[in-house]
Amino acid sequence: MMNRLRLFLASLTPQNINIALAVTFIAIAIISPKMAAILIYIIMGLALLKIIYSTIKRIFVIFPLVRKKIITRGWRMVVHTRKFYAISPTTELFFLLSLLIIPVIFVVLLIWQNLSGANVLIAILAITLSCAAFFDIKGKVSWLIKKAWARVIGKLLFAGIGSVAFFIALAGIKQSLYQMTQVDAKHFPEFVNLAATLYTPIIYCYFIGFLLMTMVVIEWFAIMLPMSISPLLSSFYPGKLARVSYRLRTGKKEPSDHTPFQPRDLLFLLRIFAPLALVITFSYIANGLSATTDGWLNKTIISALIEMHYHDNADCQNLPWNTKLLRLDKDTVSVVQSTETGGFTFSKQRCPLTSVMDNPQHNP
Repeated sequence: MMNRLRLFLASLTPQNINIALAVTFIAIAIISPKMAAILIYIIMGLALLKIIYSTIKRIFVIFPLVRKKIITRGWRMVVHTRKFYAISPTTELFFLLSLLIIPVIFVVLLIWQNLSGANVLIAILAITLSCAAFFDIKGKVSWLIKKAWARVIGKLLFAGIGSVAFFIALAGIKQSLYQMTQVDAKHFPEFVNLAATLYTPIIYCYFIGFLLMTMVVIEWFAIMLPMSISPLLSSFYPGKLARVSYRLRTGKKEPSDHTPFQPRDLLFLLRIFAPLALVITFSYIANGLSATTDGWLNKTIISALIEMHYHDNADCQNLPWNTKLLRLDKDTVSVVQSTETGGFTFSKQRCPLTSVMDNPQHNP
């Protein structure tokens, strides 16, 4: 009997067990379909419970590893962010000078009521903030270019900006030429390429200013969002939040004798508005230079256009021989004439193509 039982157990392979279960289930389904349906629900429930149990067990296994990685990556990001926002001694000097000028402006404006003196101090404040923003941005860029990924992204970004700036300058030059001469820009190929090349750095600077303003807006959100949440968190963790904030900003534990509103603690407020002051100061200087040199620059550009593409009349009988013109087709020329104010006017005139000998003005 024991030998038969031993042989029977030895014959119970997984394949034989599956076949036996399948035959049993078919027999139950034939005898009682309701019982078969109940068995199906029970089997599905057991399988689902097993999947849930295995999933939860795996989550408990990998959660400590993921938690450790998140904490490590998070603190590494905090360290990198702290290095990115580190203030150099030169930048800190200009920020501290700005902090000294601000109360002086209030004293001059509110107590002495000296508006002209306040304007001078505001101009000085704009200059110091602009210098601080310049050195601050220079430090951030210097930190970024040390990263391999930043070098690749930076090259692609600035190359893309350069290409876009060139095509914008090219389109602007073509449109300006047509408005000024009423002639298609295809007749001035050399001048168009030269002017677009010269104007590309100006468009490039506008793009850089736009990127700076974008960085300022992102920093505003990055600073204002925690500041808006901090009052709510302070009600639950009044002391811990301040200590964590100090640790995130400095990388050190908050000393027991630390008092708020230290000069270095106020610098982050100036860092928000310093790039804005830099952009405004740059725009003010650029507009001032543009207003003073606009007439001279336009006259120089038009003179260069005339020297490059216009020539003295040699084949138009209906025009004076010393007229500057550019032939557009067989019957039309573009004529440039000087005005009494020292400017130039452009016009289109008919001029059939003839030889020099047919022009009576050149005959003796």
